[in-house]
Amino acid sequence: MKVDLIVGSMLACISWSLGFGVNSLWMIVAAFLPDLDIPWNEFWRIFIKKEKKFSFSTLLDEHSYTHKFWFHNPLVTLPTVFFVAHWYQGYLFAAMIVITVFVHFVHDTVDHNFDGIRWFWPFNWTSFKWSTYGWHLQDAASLRMDALKKSRNSRTTSEILKDNI
Repeated sequence: MKVDLIVGSMLACISWSLGFGVNSLWMIVAAFLPDLDIPWNEFWRIFIKKEKKFSFSTLLDEHSYTHKFWFHNPLVTLPTVFFVAHWYQGYLFAAMIVITVFVHFVHDTVDHNFDGIRWFWPFNWTSFKWSTYGWHLQDAASLRMDALKKSRNSRTTSEILKDNI
């Protein structure tokens, strides 16, 4: 989360200097755009699937950071963000927004707290993750097994936030 905030703030400063004014704040929003899957996933688990009750102490858990909704699929998100931003402000603004979101995807690919990103979805369900040992490729079945293992010793909301803020 810190990396996303830093990148979004840097690109906001650059876009401000290029004359985009208040619209530069969209760079910070774009830095967190892929993480919209967290509130969506929590809403789905609490109110639709009824897996758990709403509580601030247990709002986030290991399954909140799924990175499996369309927000975390670059082949879908990047073109969508580009076309919306281009319609709103033009090519330069759209390119800066796409760079911001792309850096978020790269960060989630190399971050040790997450399962990686499905870079080629919908053509390939393999999740790519970089670690100190090199590339780890996981298909959907192995990700589900990892999620089951994690659910047995899930971290609390405060532990997750401490690791990611």
